[in-house]
Formats: sequence, structure tokens, C-alpha cells
Amino acid sequence: ARAKLVEVTGSHPYYAAPVVLLAEIDINSGDVTRAISGLEVLLEEQPDQVNAQLMLGSAYEAAGRFDAAEQIVQKQINASPEDANLHFALTRLLRKQDKPQEARLSLLNAEKLGLDPFLVTTQFVEMDLAKGDFESALENVSSRIGGTANGHLLAGRIHMARRNLDKAEAEFRKAVNLDPARSNAFALLITVYAQQNKLAEATKEVEALLARSPDDVTGLTLYGNVLSQGGDYEKALEIFEKLIVLQPDSDQTLNNLAYLYASQHGDLE
Repeated sequence: ARAKLVEVTGSHPYYAAPVVLLAEIDINSGDVTRAISGLEVLLEEQPDQVNAQLMLGSAYEAAGRFDAAEQIVQKQINASPEDANLHFALTRLLRKQDKPQEARLSLLNAEKLGLDPFLVTTQFVEMDLAKGDFESALENVSSRIGGTANGHLLAGRIHMARRNLDKAEAEFRKAVNLDPARSNAFALLITVYAQQNKLAEATKEVEALLARSPDDVTGLTLYGNVLSQGGDYEKALEIFEKLIVLQPDSDQTLNNLAYLYASQHGDLE
């Protein structure tokens, strides 16, 4: 696909759609410099191409040029001030530049314009945790999405960050009860059980998760870890061998297998 796009853009470097698509491919493959070059050439000739501007902003962000990306997003906000997603994008860029006060104001604008409350709350919580203000983080959850599965999920993460595992466990349990289909809530609950060495509870929950989704990679990884922690190395080995078939390039799974092979079988190859 890339070769065909290169052919098209080589003949017609100012065709916006293929240039933008090619840039997206380059960004995803890590060739950010090439993406930036192509987009800048296009925008010199067609400065009003919005999609190209936004893609260039993404390329600048991927390159760590957050100030340049911010300028592009701010220009888009000036043109479309009611777009909550643009204000959210600006929030993220301001945070990456360590501008917390400006980021909070931008996030409040996004909230007023109807941005998903979970996204809003998550950003506020991350900013609170960055400065160690756990109480403010909990208040942001309570006032915005308290009582919801997402609210309990975030509250549990806050309690985990402050190492209050009993309260984290209670919050994750509430999230699971409200939304049993949430695999991430199950995963966090299992993690908290394992951290407290409640291996019977962890095993029960992870087996329930895998009964619904037998090939759930996160669930299988947790199961293997819980089994290892409990000393059932043979069964843990079976789990990680299944995992490596599902994701053969996973460094984490390869490391777990290597450890189990070496420690249990003396297999260092």
C-alpha cells in the first residue's frame, strides 16, 4: 500500500488525500521525519487542508515537538471553538509541556462542550496523581462520575496508587458488580488480590474471566502469574505456552517462559 501511495504522491505531491494517508503510515511505522516533510510540502501549497494540518500536528507530537503541535491545534480551535475533541487534544499537549494550569482550563472547556465525562475525569485524576493529591483525585471522581462502573474503576486506581489495597479491592469489586463484562475491572481486581497474596480469590476471578473469554491475553497473563506466585509452575508453564501461540512476539511472555524453563527444568537454551 505504501509503495502505491509513494508512486501517486511522487507524480502528484499536492494531492492531499494520498499525502495524508502516506503520512499516517509513516507515523505508525516510526518514520516521523518523512511524514513531516511530505505534509509540510503539501501545506506550503495548500495551507487550508484541515486533514493535513491535523496529521502534521500528530506528526509533530510523535516527534516530541509539542509546541508546534499545540500551535496547529490552537489554530483549529480558533476555527472550530465548539469542538470538544480539539480542546481535549490541546489538554494533552499542554500536559506534555508541563503546563498544568493551562491544561486544566482547556479540559474544563472540553467538559463544558460535552466531552465524555470519563475522559474528562481520567485527565483530572492523572493530573492530581502527578502532584500526589489523592483527595482531589477522589473528589474529581465523586463529583463527575461517582457511583458508575467507571467511577469505581478510577477510584480503585487512586487507592492503588496510594497503596490502600483494601479500598482498591472494594472499588474494583463494585465496578465488576455494576458491569460484569468489563475485563479491565476484573484484571485490576485480580491484580489487587495477587498483591495481597489472596491467591484463592485471584484464581477464582481469573478463572471466571477466562470462562467467558478463553483467549483473553490479559486474563491468561494474570492466570500464569497467579499460578507462578502460588507455586504451580507446571500449570503456569502450560498457560504461558498457550500465550506464546497467541502472541509470539510478546517479550513479557517470552521472559516468563524463559524463567519457568530455567528454574523448573534447567533449560537455559
